Amino acid sequence: MEFGLNGACARAAWTAYPYVRHFDRSQTVVAGRSLVLECRAWGWRPPNVTWFRGDQLLSRDTDSRVTLSAAPGRPPGSRLTVDGVEQTDRAYYTCVASSDDWASQDNATVLVRVKGRVSVCGQFQRPKFHVSSFLAGDFPIQLVCLSSFSKFHVATCQRHACPS
Repeated sequence: MEFGLNGACARAAWTAYPYVRHFDRSQTVVAGRSLVLECRAWGWRPPNVTWFRGDQLLSRDTDSRVTLSAAPGRPPGSRLTVDGVEQTDRAYYTCVASSDDWASQDNATVLVRVKGRVSVCGQFQRPKFHVSSFLAGDFPIQLVCLSSFSKFHVATCQRHACPS
């Protein structure tokens, strides 16, 4: 930026130390799905963003499921994607914004929880069984239904002959 006063000209360079806005709350992701976190980092010049799972540096080299990209309007590496999340991915994730212009950095940490898959044929977390017995014509029938406690009600029912 240039500015002048009475014919004199000066040039100024603007820099601002890195700042990271903290995460609003912890995140929960279903096992097998993708985890996407965005580091809301600012600074002038754009800061360098690095991610950690616990104390482990995250990159494509350390975990082939990891992708780092730029979130809209954010510096490169500000969006972390982990594909095929597993139970072992439960951890505190930290994004660190640092700058070559400043000997300072800022960071934000978020807890990521992983919950089991909900599927008709798979295992359920905290299952609940419903058993109904009735007569179908002259044949006793027993329905055993398994449902999960999740946002989506999933149930599987099997017909069994009732014990004599």
